[in-house]
Amino acid sequence: MKEVVHCVAVGVVDEREKGAVMVVHGRVKNGVIVLDEAVSLPEGARVEVVVRSQPGQAGETMSSAEHERMKELLDRIAAMPIEGSDEPFSGADHDSILYGQR
Repeated sequence: MKEVVHCVAVGVVDEREKGAVMVVHGRVKNGVIVLDEAVSLPEGARVEVVVRSQPGQAGETMSSAEHERMKELLDRIAAMPIEGSDEPFSGADHDSILYGQR
């Protein structure tokens, strides 16, 4: 069975250090998160754990039908015009709209 690697972000919830975040990696063993390395936090520190699968490691692959459907959708998006043919405003005009005429 292919191992699924997850990223665990541990954010310290501390009024003095709002937004302080450190990222550590770990694994779940018997329902408990075990970190790969020791983390020095004060006893009782509140943390927030966010679990994200790493891209391409979820162990699931697209079927041929899903792959073909995705390819067709991306081809349709690539074929879309950047600007409409009857659009009076051009992307080249955006500076004059934002900053005025010079």
